[in-house]
Amino acid sequence: MNQPLQQTPEPPATPPKPRPRRQPGSTNRAYRSHLAHRVGELGEATAAQFYRDEGYRILARNVRYPVGELDVIARAPDPNSTIVFIEVKTRTTLDFGIAEAVTPRKLHRMHRAAYRWLTERHVPWSEVRFDVVAIYLDPTGLASVQRYIGVDDGAR
Repeated sequence: MNQPLQQTPEPPATPPKPRPRRQPGSTNRAYRSHLAHRVGELGEATAAQFYRDEGYRILARNVRYPVGELDVIARAPDPNSTIVFIEVKTRTTLDFGIAEAVTPRKLHRMHRAAYRWLTERHVPWSEVRFDVVAIYLDPTGLASVQRYIGVDDGAR
């Protein structure tokens, strides 16, 4: 006797389990990149305020060109009206150097970007200077600022 085959019912489809979201402090690369960007912004704002408090006039911030980037550009209160191009390095740990991150290559890129900025704005002849500001943000959020004036060579 041929009996029809009985089909076994398929188990109900279960929806896939949602992936757990990464929590702050995890190793998610995008999250770490976002934090680093925010720390950099905070450092640049701190440096700009530091120079403002010293009597400098901030001319521009976050200027980017294919040849390089300038974090802060300021005009000094001196009689020569020196234009100061400022590289800001901000860290939340002292495990690695801060100002040592400014290499000769980075300074060369700053020089090229500064030249482009000056020529685009037809700035009349004036003295220029390149400063490096190292900012350490401790766990409580307190900033410690160290300024290197007239940097000619980067760290090697």
